[in-house]
Amino acid sequence: MNRKKSKKLSISMKIIKKGDIVNLAEIFSREAKKSAEAGNRYIVRYEVEDHDEEITTDDDLTIFTSKDPLDLVKSKSITMTYYDIDKKQDIKVILTQGGKSNNNSGIQISGEKDWFTVIYDEFKIIIESIQPQTCFFWRHKIISVSLIALGFVISIWVVSWLIYLIDSDGNKLELLNHLRENPRSFRTAVLIFTKNNRLFVGFFTSFIFWLISLPIAKDITNWLLKMWPNIEFDFGPEHLKFEKSKRKRRFAFLTIVVVPVVIAVLSIIA
Repeated sequence: MNRKKSKKLSISMKIIKKGDIVNLAEIFSREAKKSAEAGNRYIVRYEVEDHDEEITTDDDLTIFTSKDPLDLVKSKSITMTYYDIDKKQDIKVILTQGGKSNNNSGIQISGEKDWFTVIYDEFKIIIESIQPQTCFFWRHKIISVSLIALGFVISIWVVSWLIYLIDSDGNKLELLNHLRENPRSFRTAVLIFTKNNRLFVGFFTSFIFWLISLPIAKDITNWLLKMWPNIEFDFGPEHLKFEKSKRKRRFAFLTIVVVPVVIAVLSIIA
């Protein structure tokens, strides 16, 4: 009696090109041909859903090798199904472009043990050969949030330092007058404590600012992650590759606007 196995092979953090789709589909086409030659009852179906929720369906590999639809529309999801009714062999591939939390991309394989092992290994090799989505924010989300929050803290200190430089003499004179006129006030006590414990006060206030900035930093990180989908389809018209376009525009903004401003501020402080 032949034992059967079933397992899902997850797909995540990948940039999927048209050639990768064809490589996956060729296994379906080959297995369907074997079922046909054996005289078995079988089902093979390929589906492409675009972002207008229009679904193109075919039982032939040309749905992926021809220009229509992959080269002409922005694809939302791709589904491949093969089922040998007599042998009870089943393969299903689901690829959905999108983020990490709601992505169900993967390959479900079920069938007789020896057949399952061969098919599983073939799909695993193909998946490992697909270009990975190399995004620091996805791979190190907690570190990203922490670093962005730290950036807020540094920004606060830089702005405070600039304000101090603009009115340095006025600030010093005001503090001296206050200390002379109110030697026992609470503000005087705070000023004296701060002066005598500058390192501690600096670290403590920075930590408080960092904690306050964490929720904002988390929102910014999630916003950035949308530019690097967990599964990204790198085919179709260039003008419809929205994620890639956003990355290019924001990188240009950082290069042309943000970096020169940061350098100018640092040169003033120095």
